[in-house]
Amino acid sequence: MNHLSKSEQPLGLMILWTLDVAAGEPRLLPQRFRQNRAWIELKKIWRTKKNVKGFSIKKIKGGYSVAIAGFITFLPFKKALHKKRIANDRFTIDSIKPTRRDIVIIVTSGLPCQL
Repeated sequence: MNHLSKSEQPLGLMILWTLDVAAGEPRLLPQRFRQNRAWIELKKIWRTKKNVKGFSIKKIKGGYSVAIAGFITFLPFKKALHKKRIANDRFTIDSIKPTRRDIVIIVTSGLPCQL
């Protein structure tokens, strides 16, 4: 297989995996690996109903977008208990749709958190 050096790669081309020359097996790049690990952790936290830290990014239609562990989640207005205090707060994951990687959260400030 012909490998391109970093300077020879066309602009806009993102490689999701590479071939390990020694074993010939696909290998995830570090960014994708970290994202998959974070997704697994979030699913585990969701199952155990633990809290996570996050911060509000912006107000959107129907709620807020909140960043948690590298993912953009959704906090509906009706589940935002303290609308004035969601800047750096703790949240509980309410639901996850793995096929679309959608995460809905609830504010649970004041309790210990996992991430």
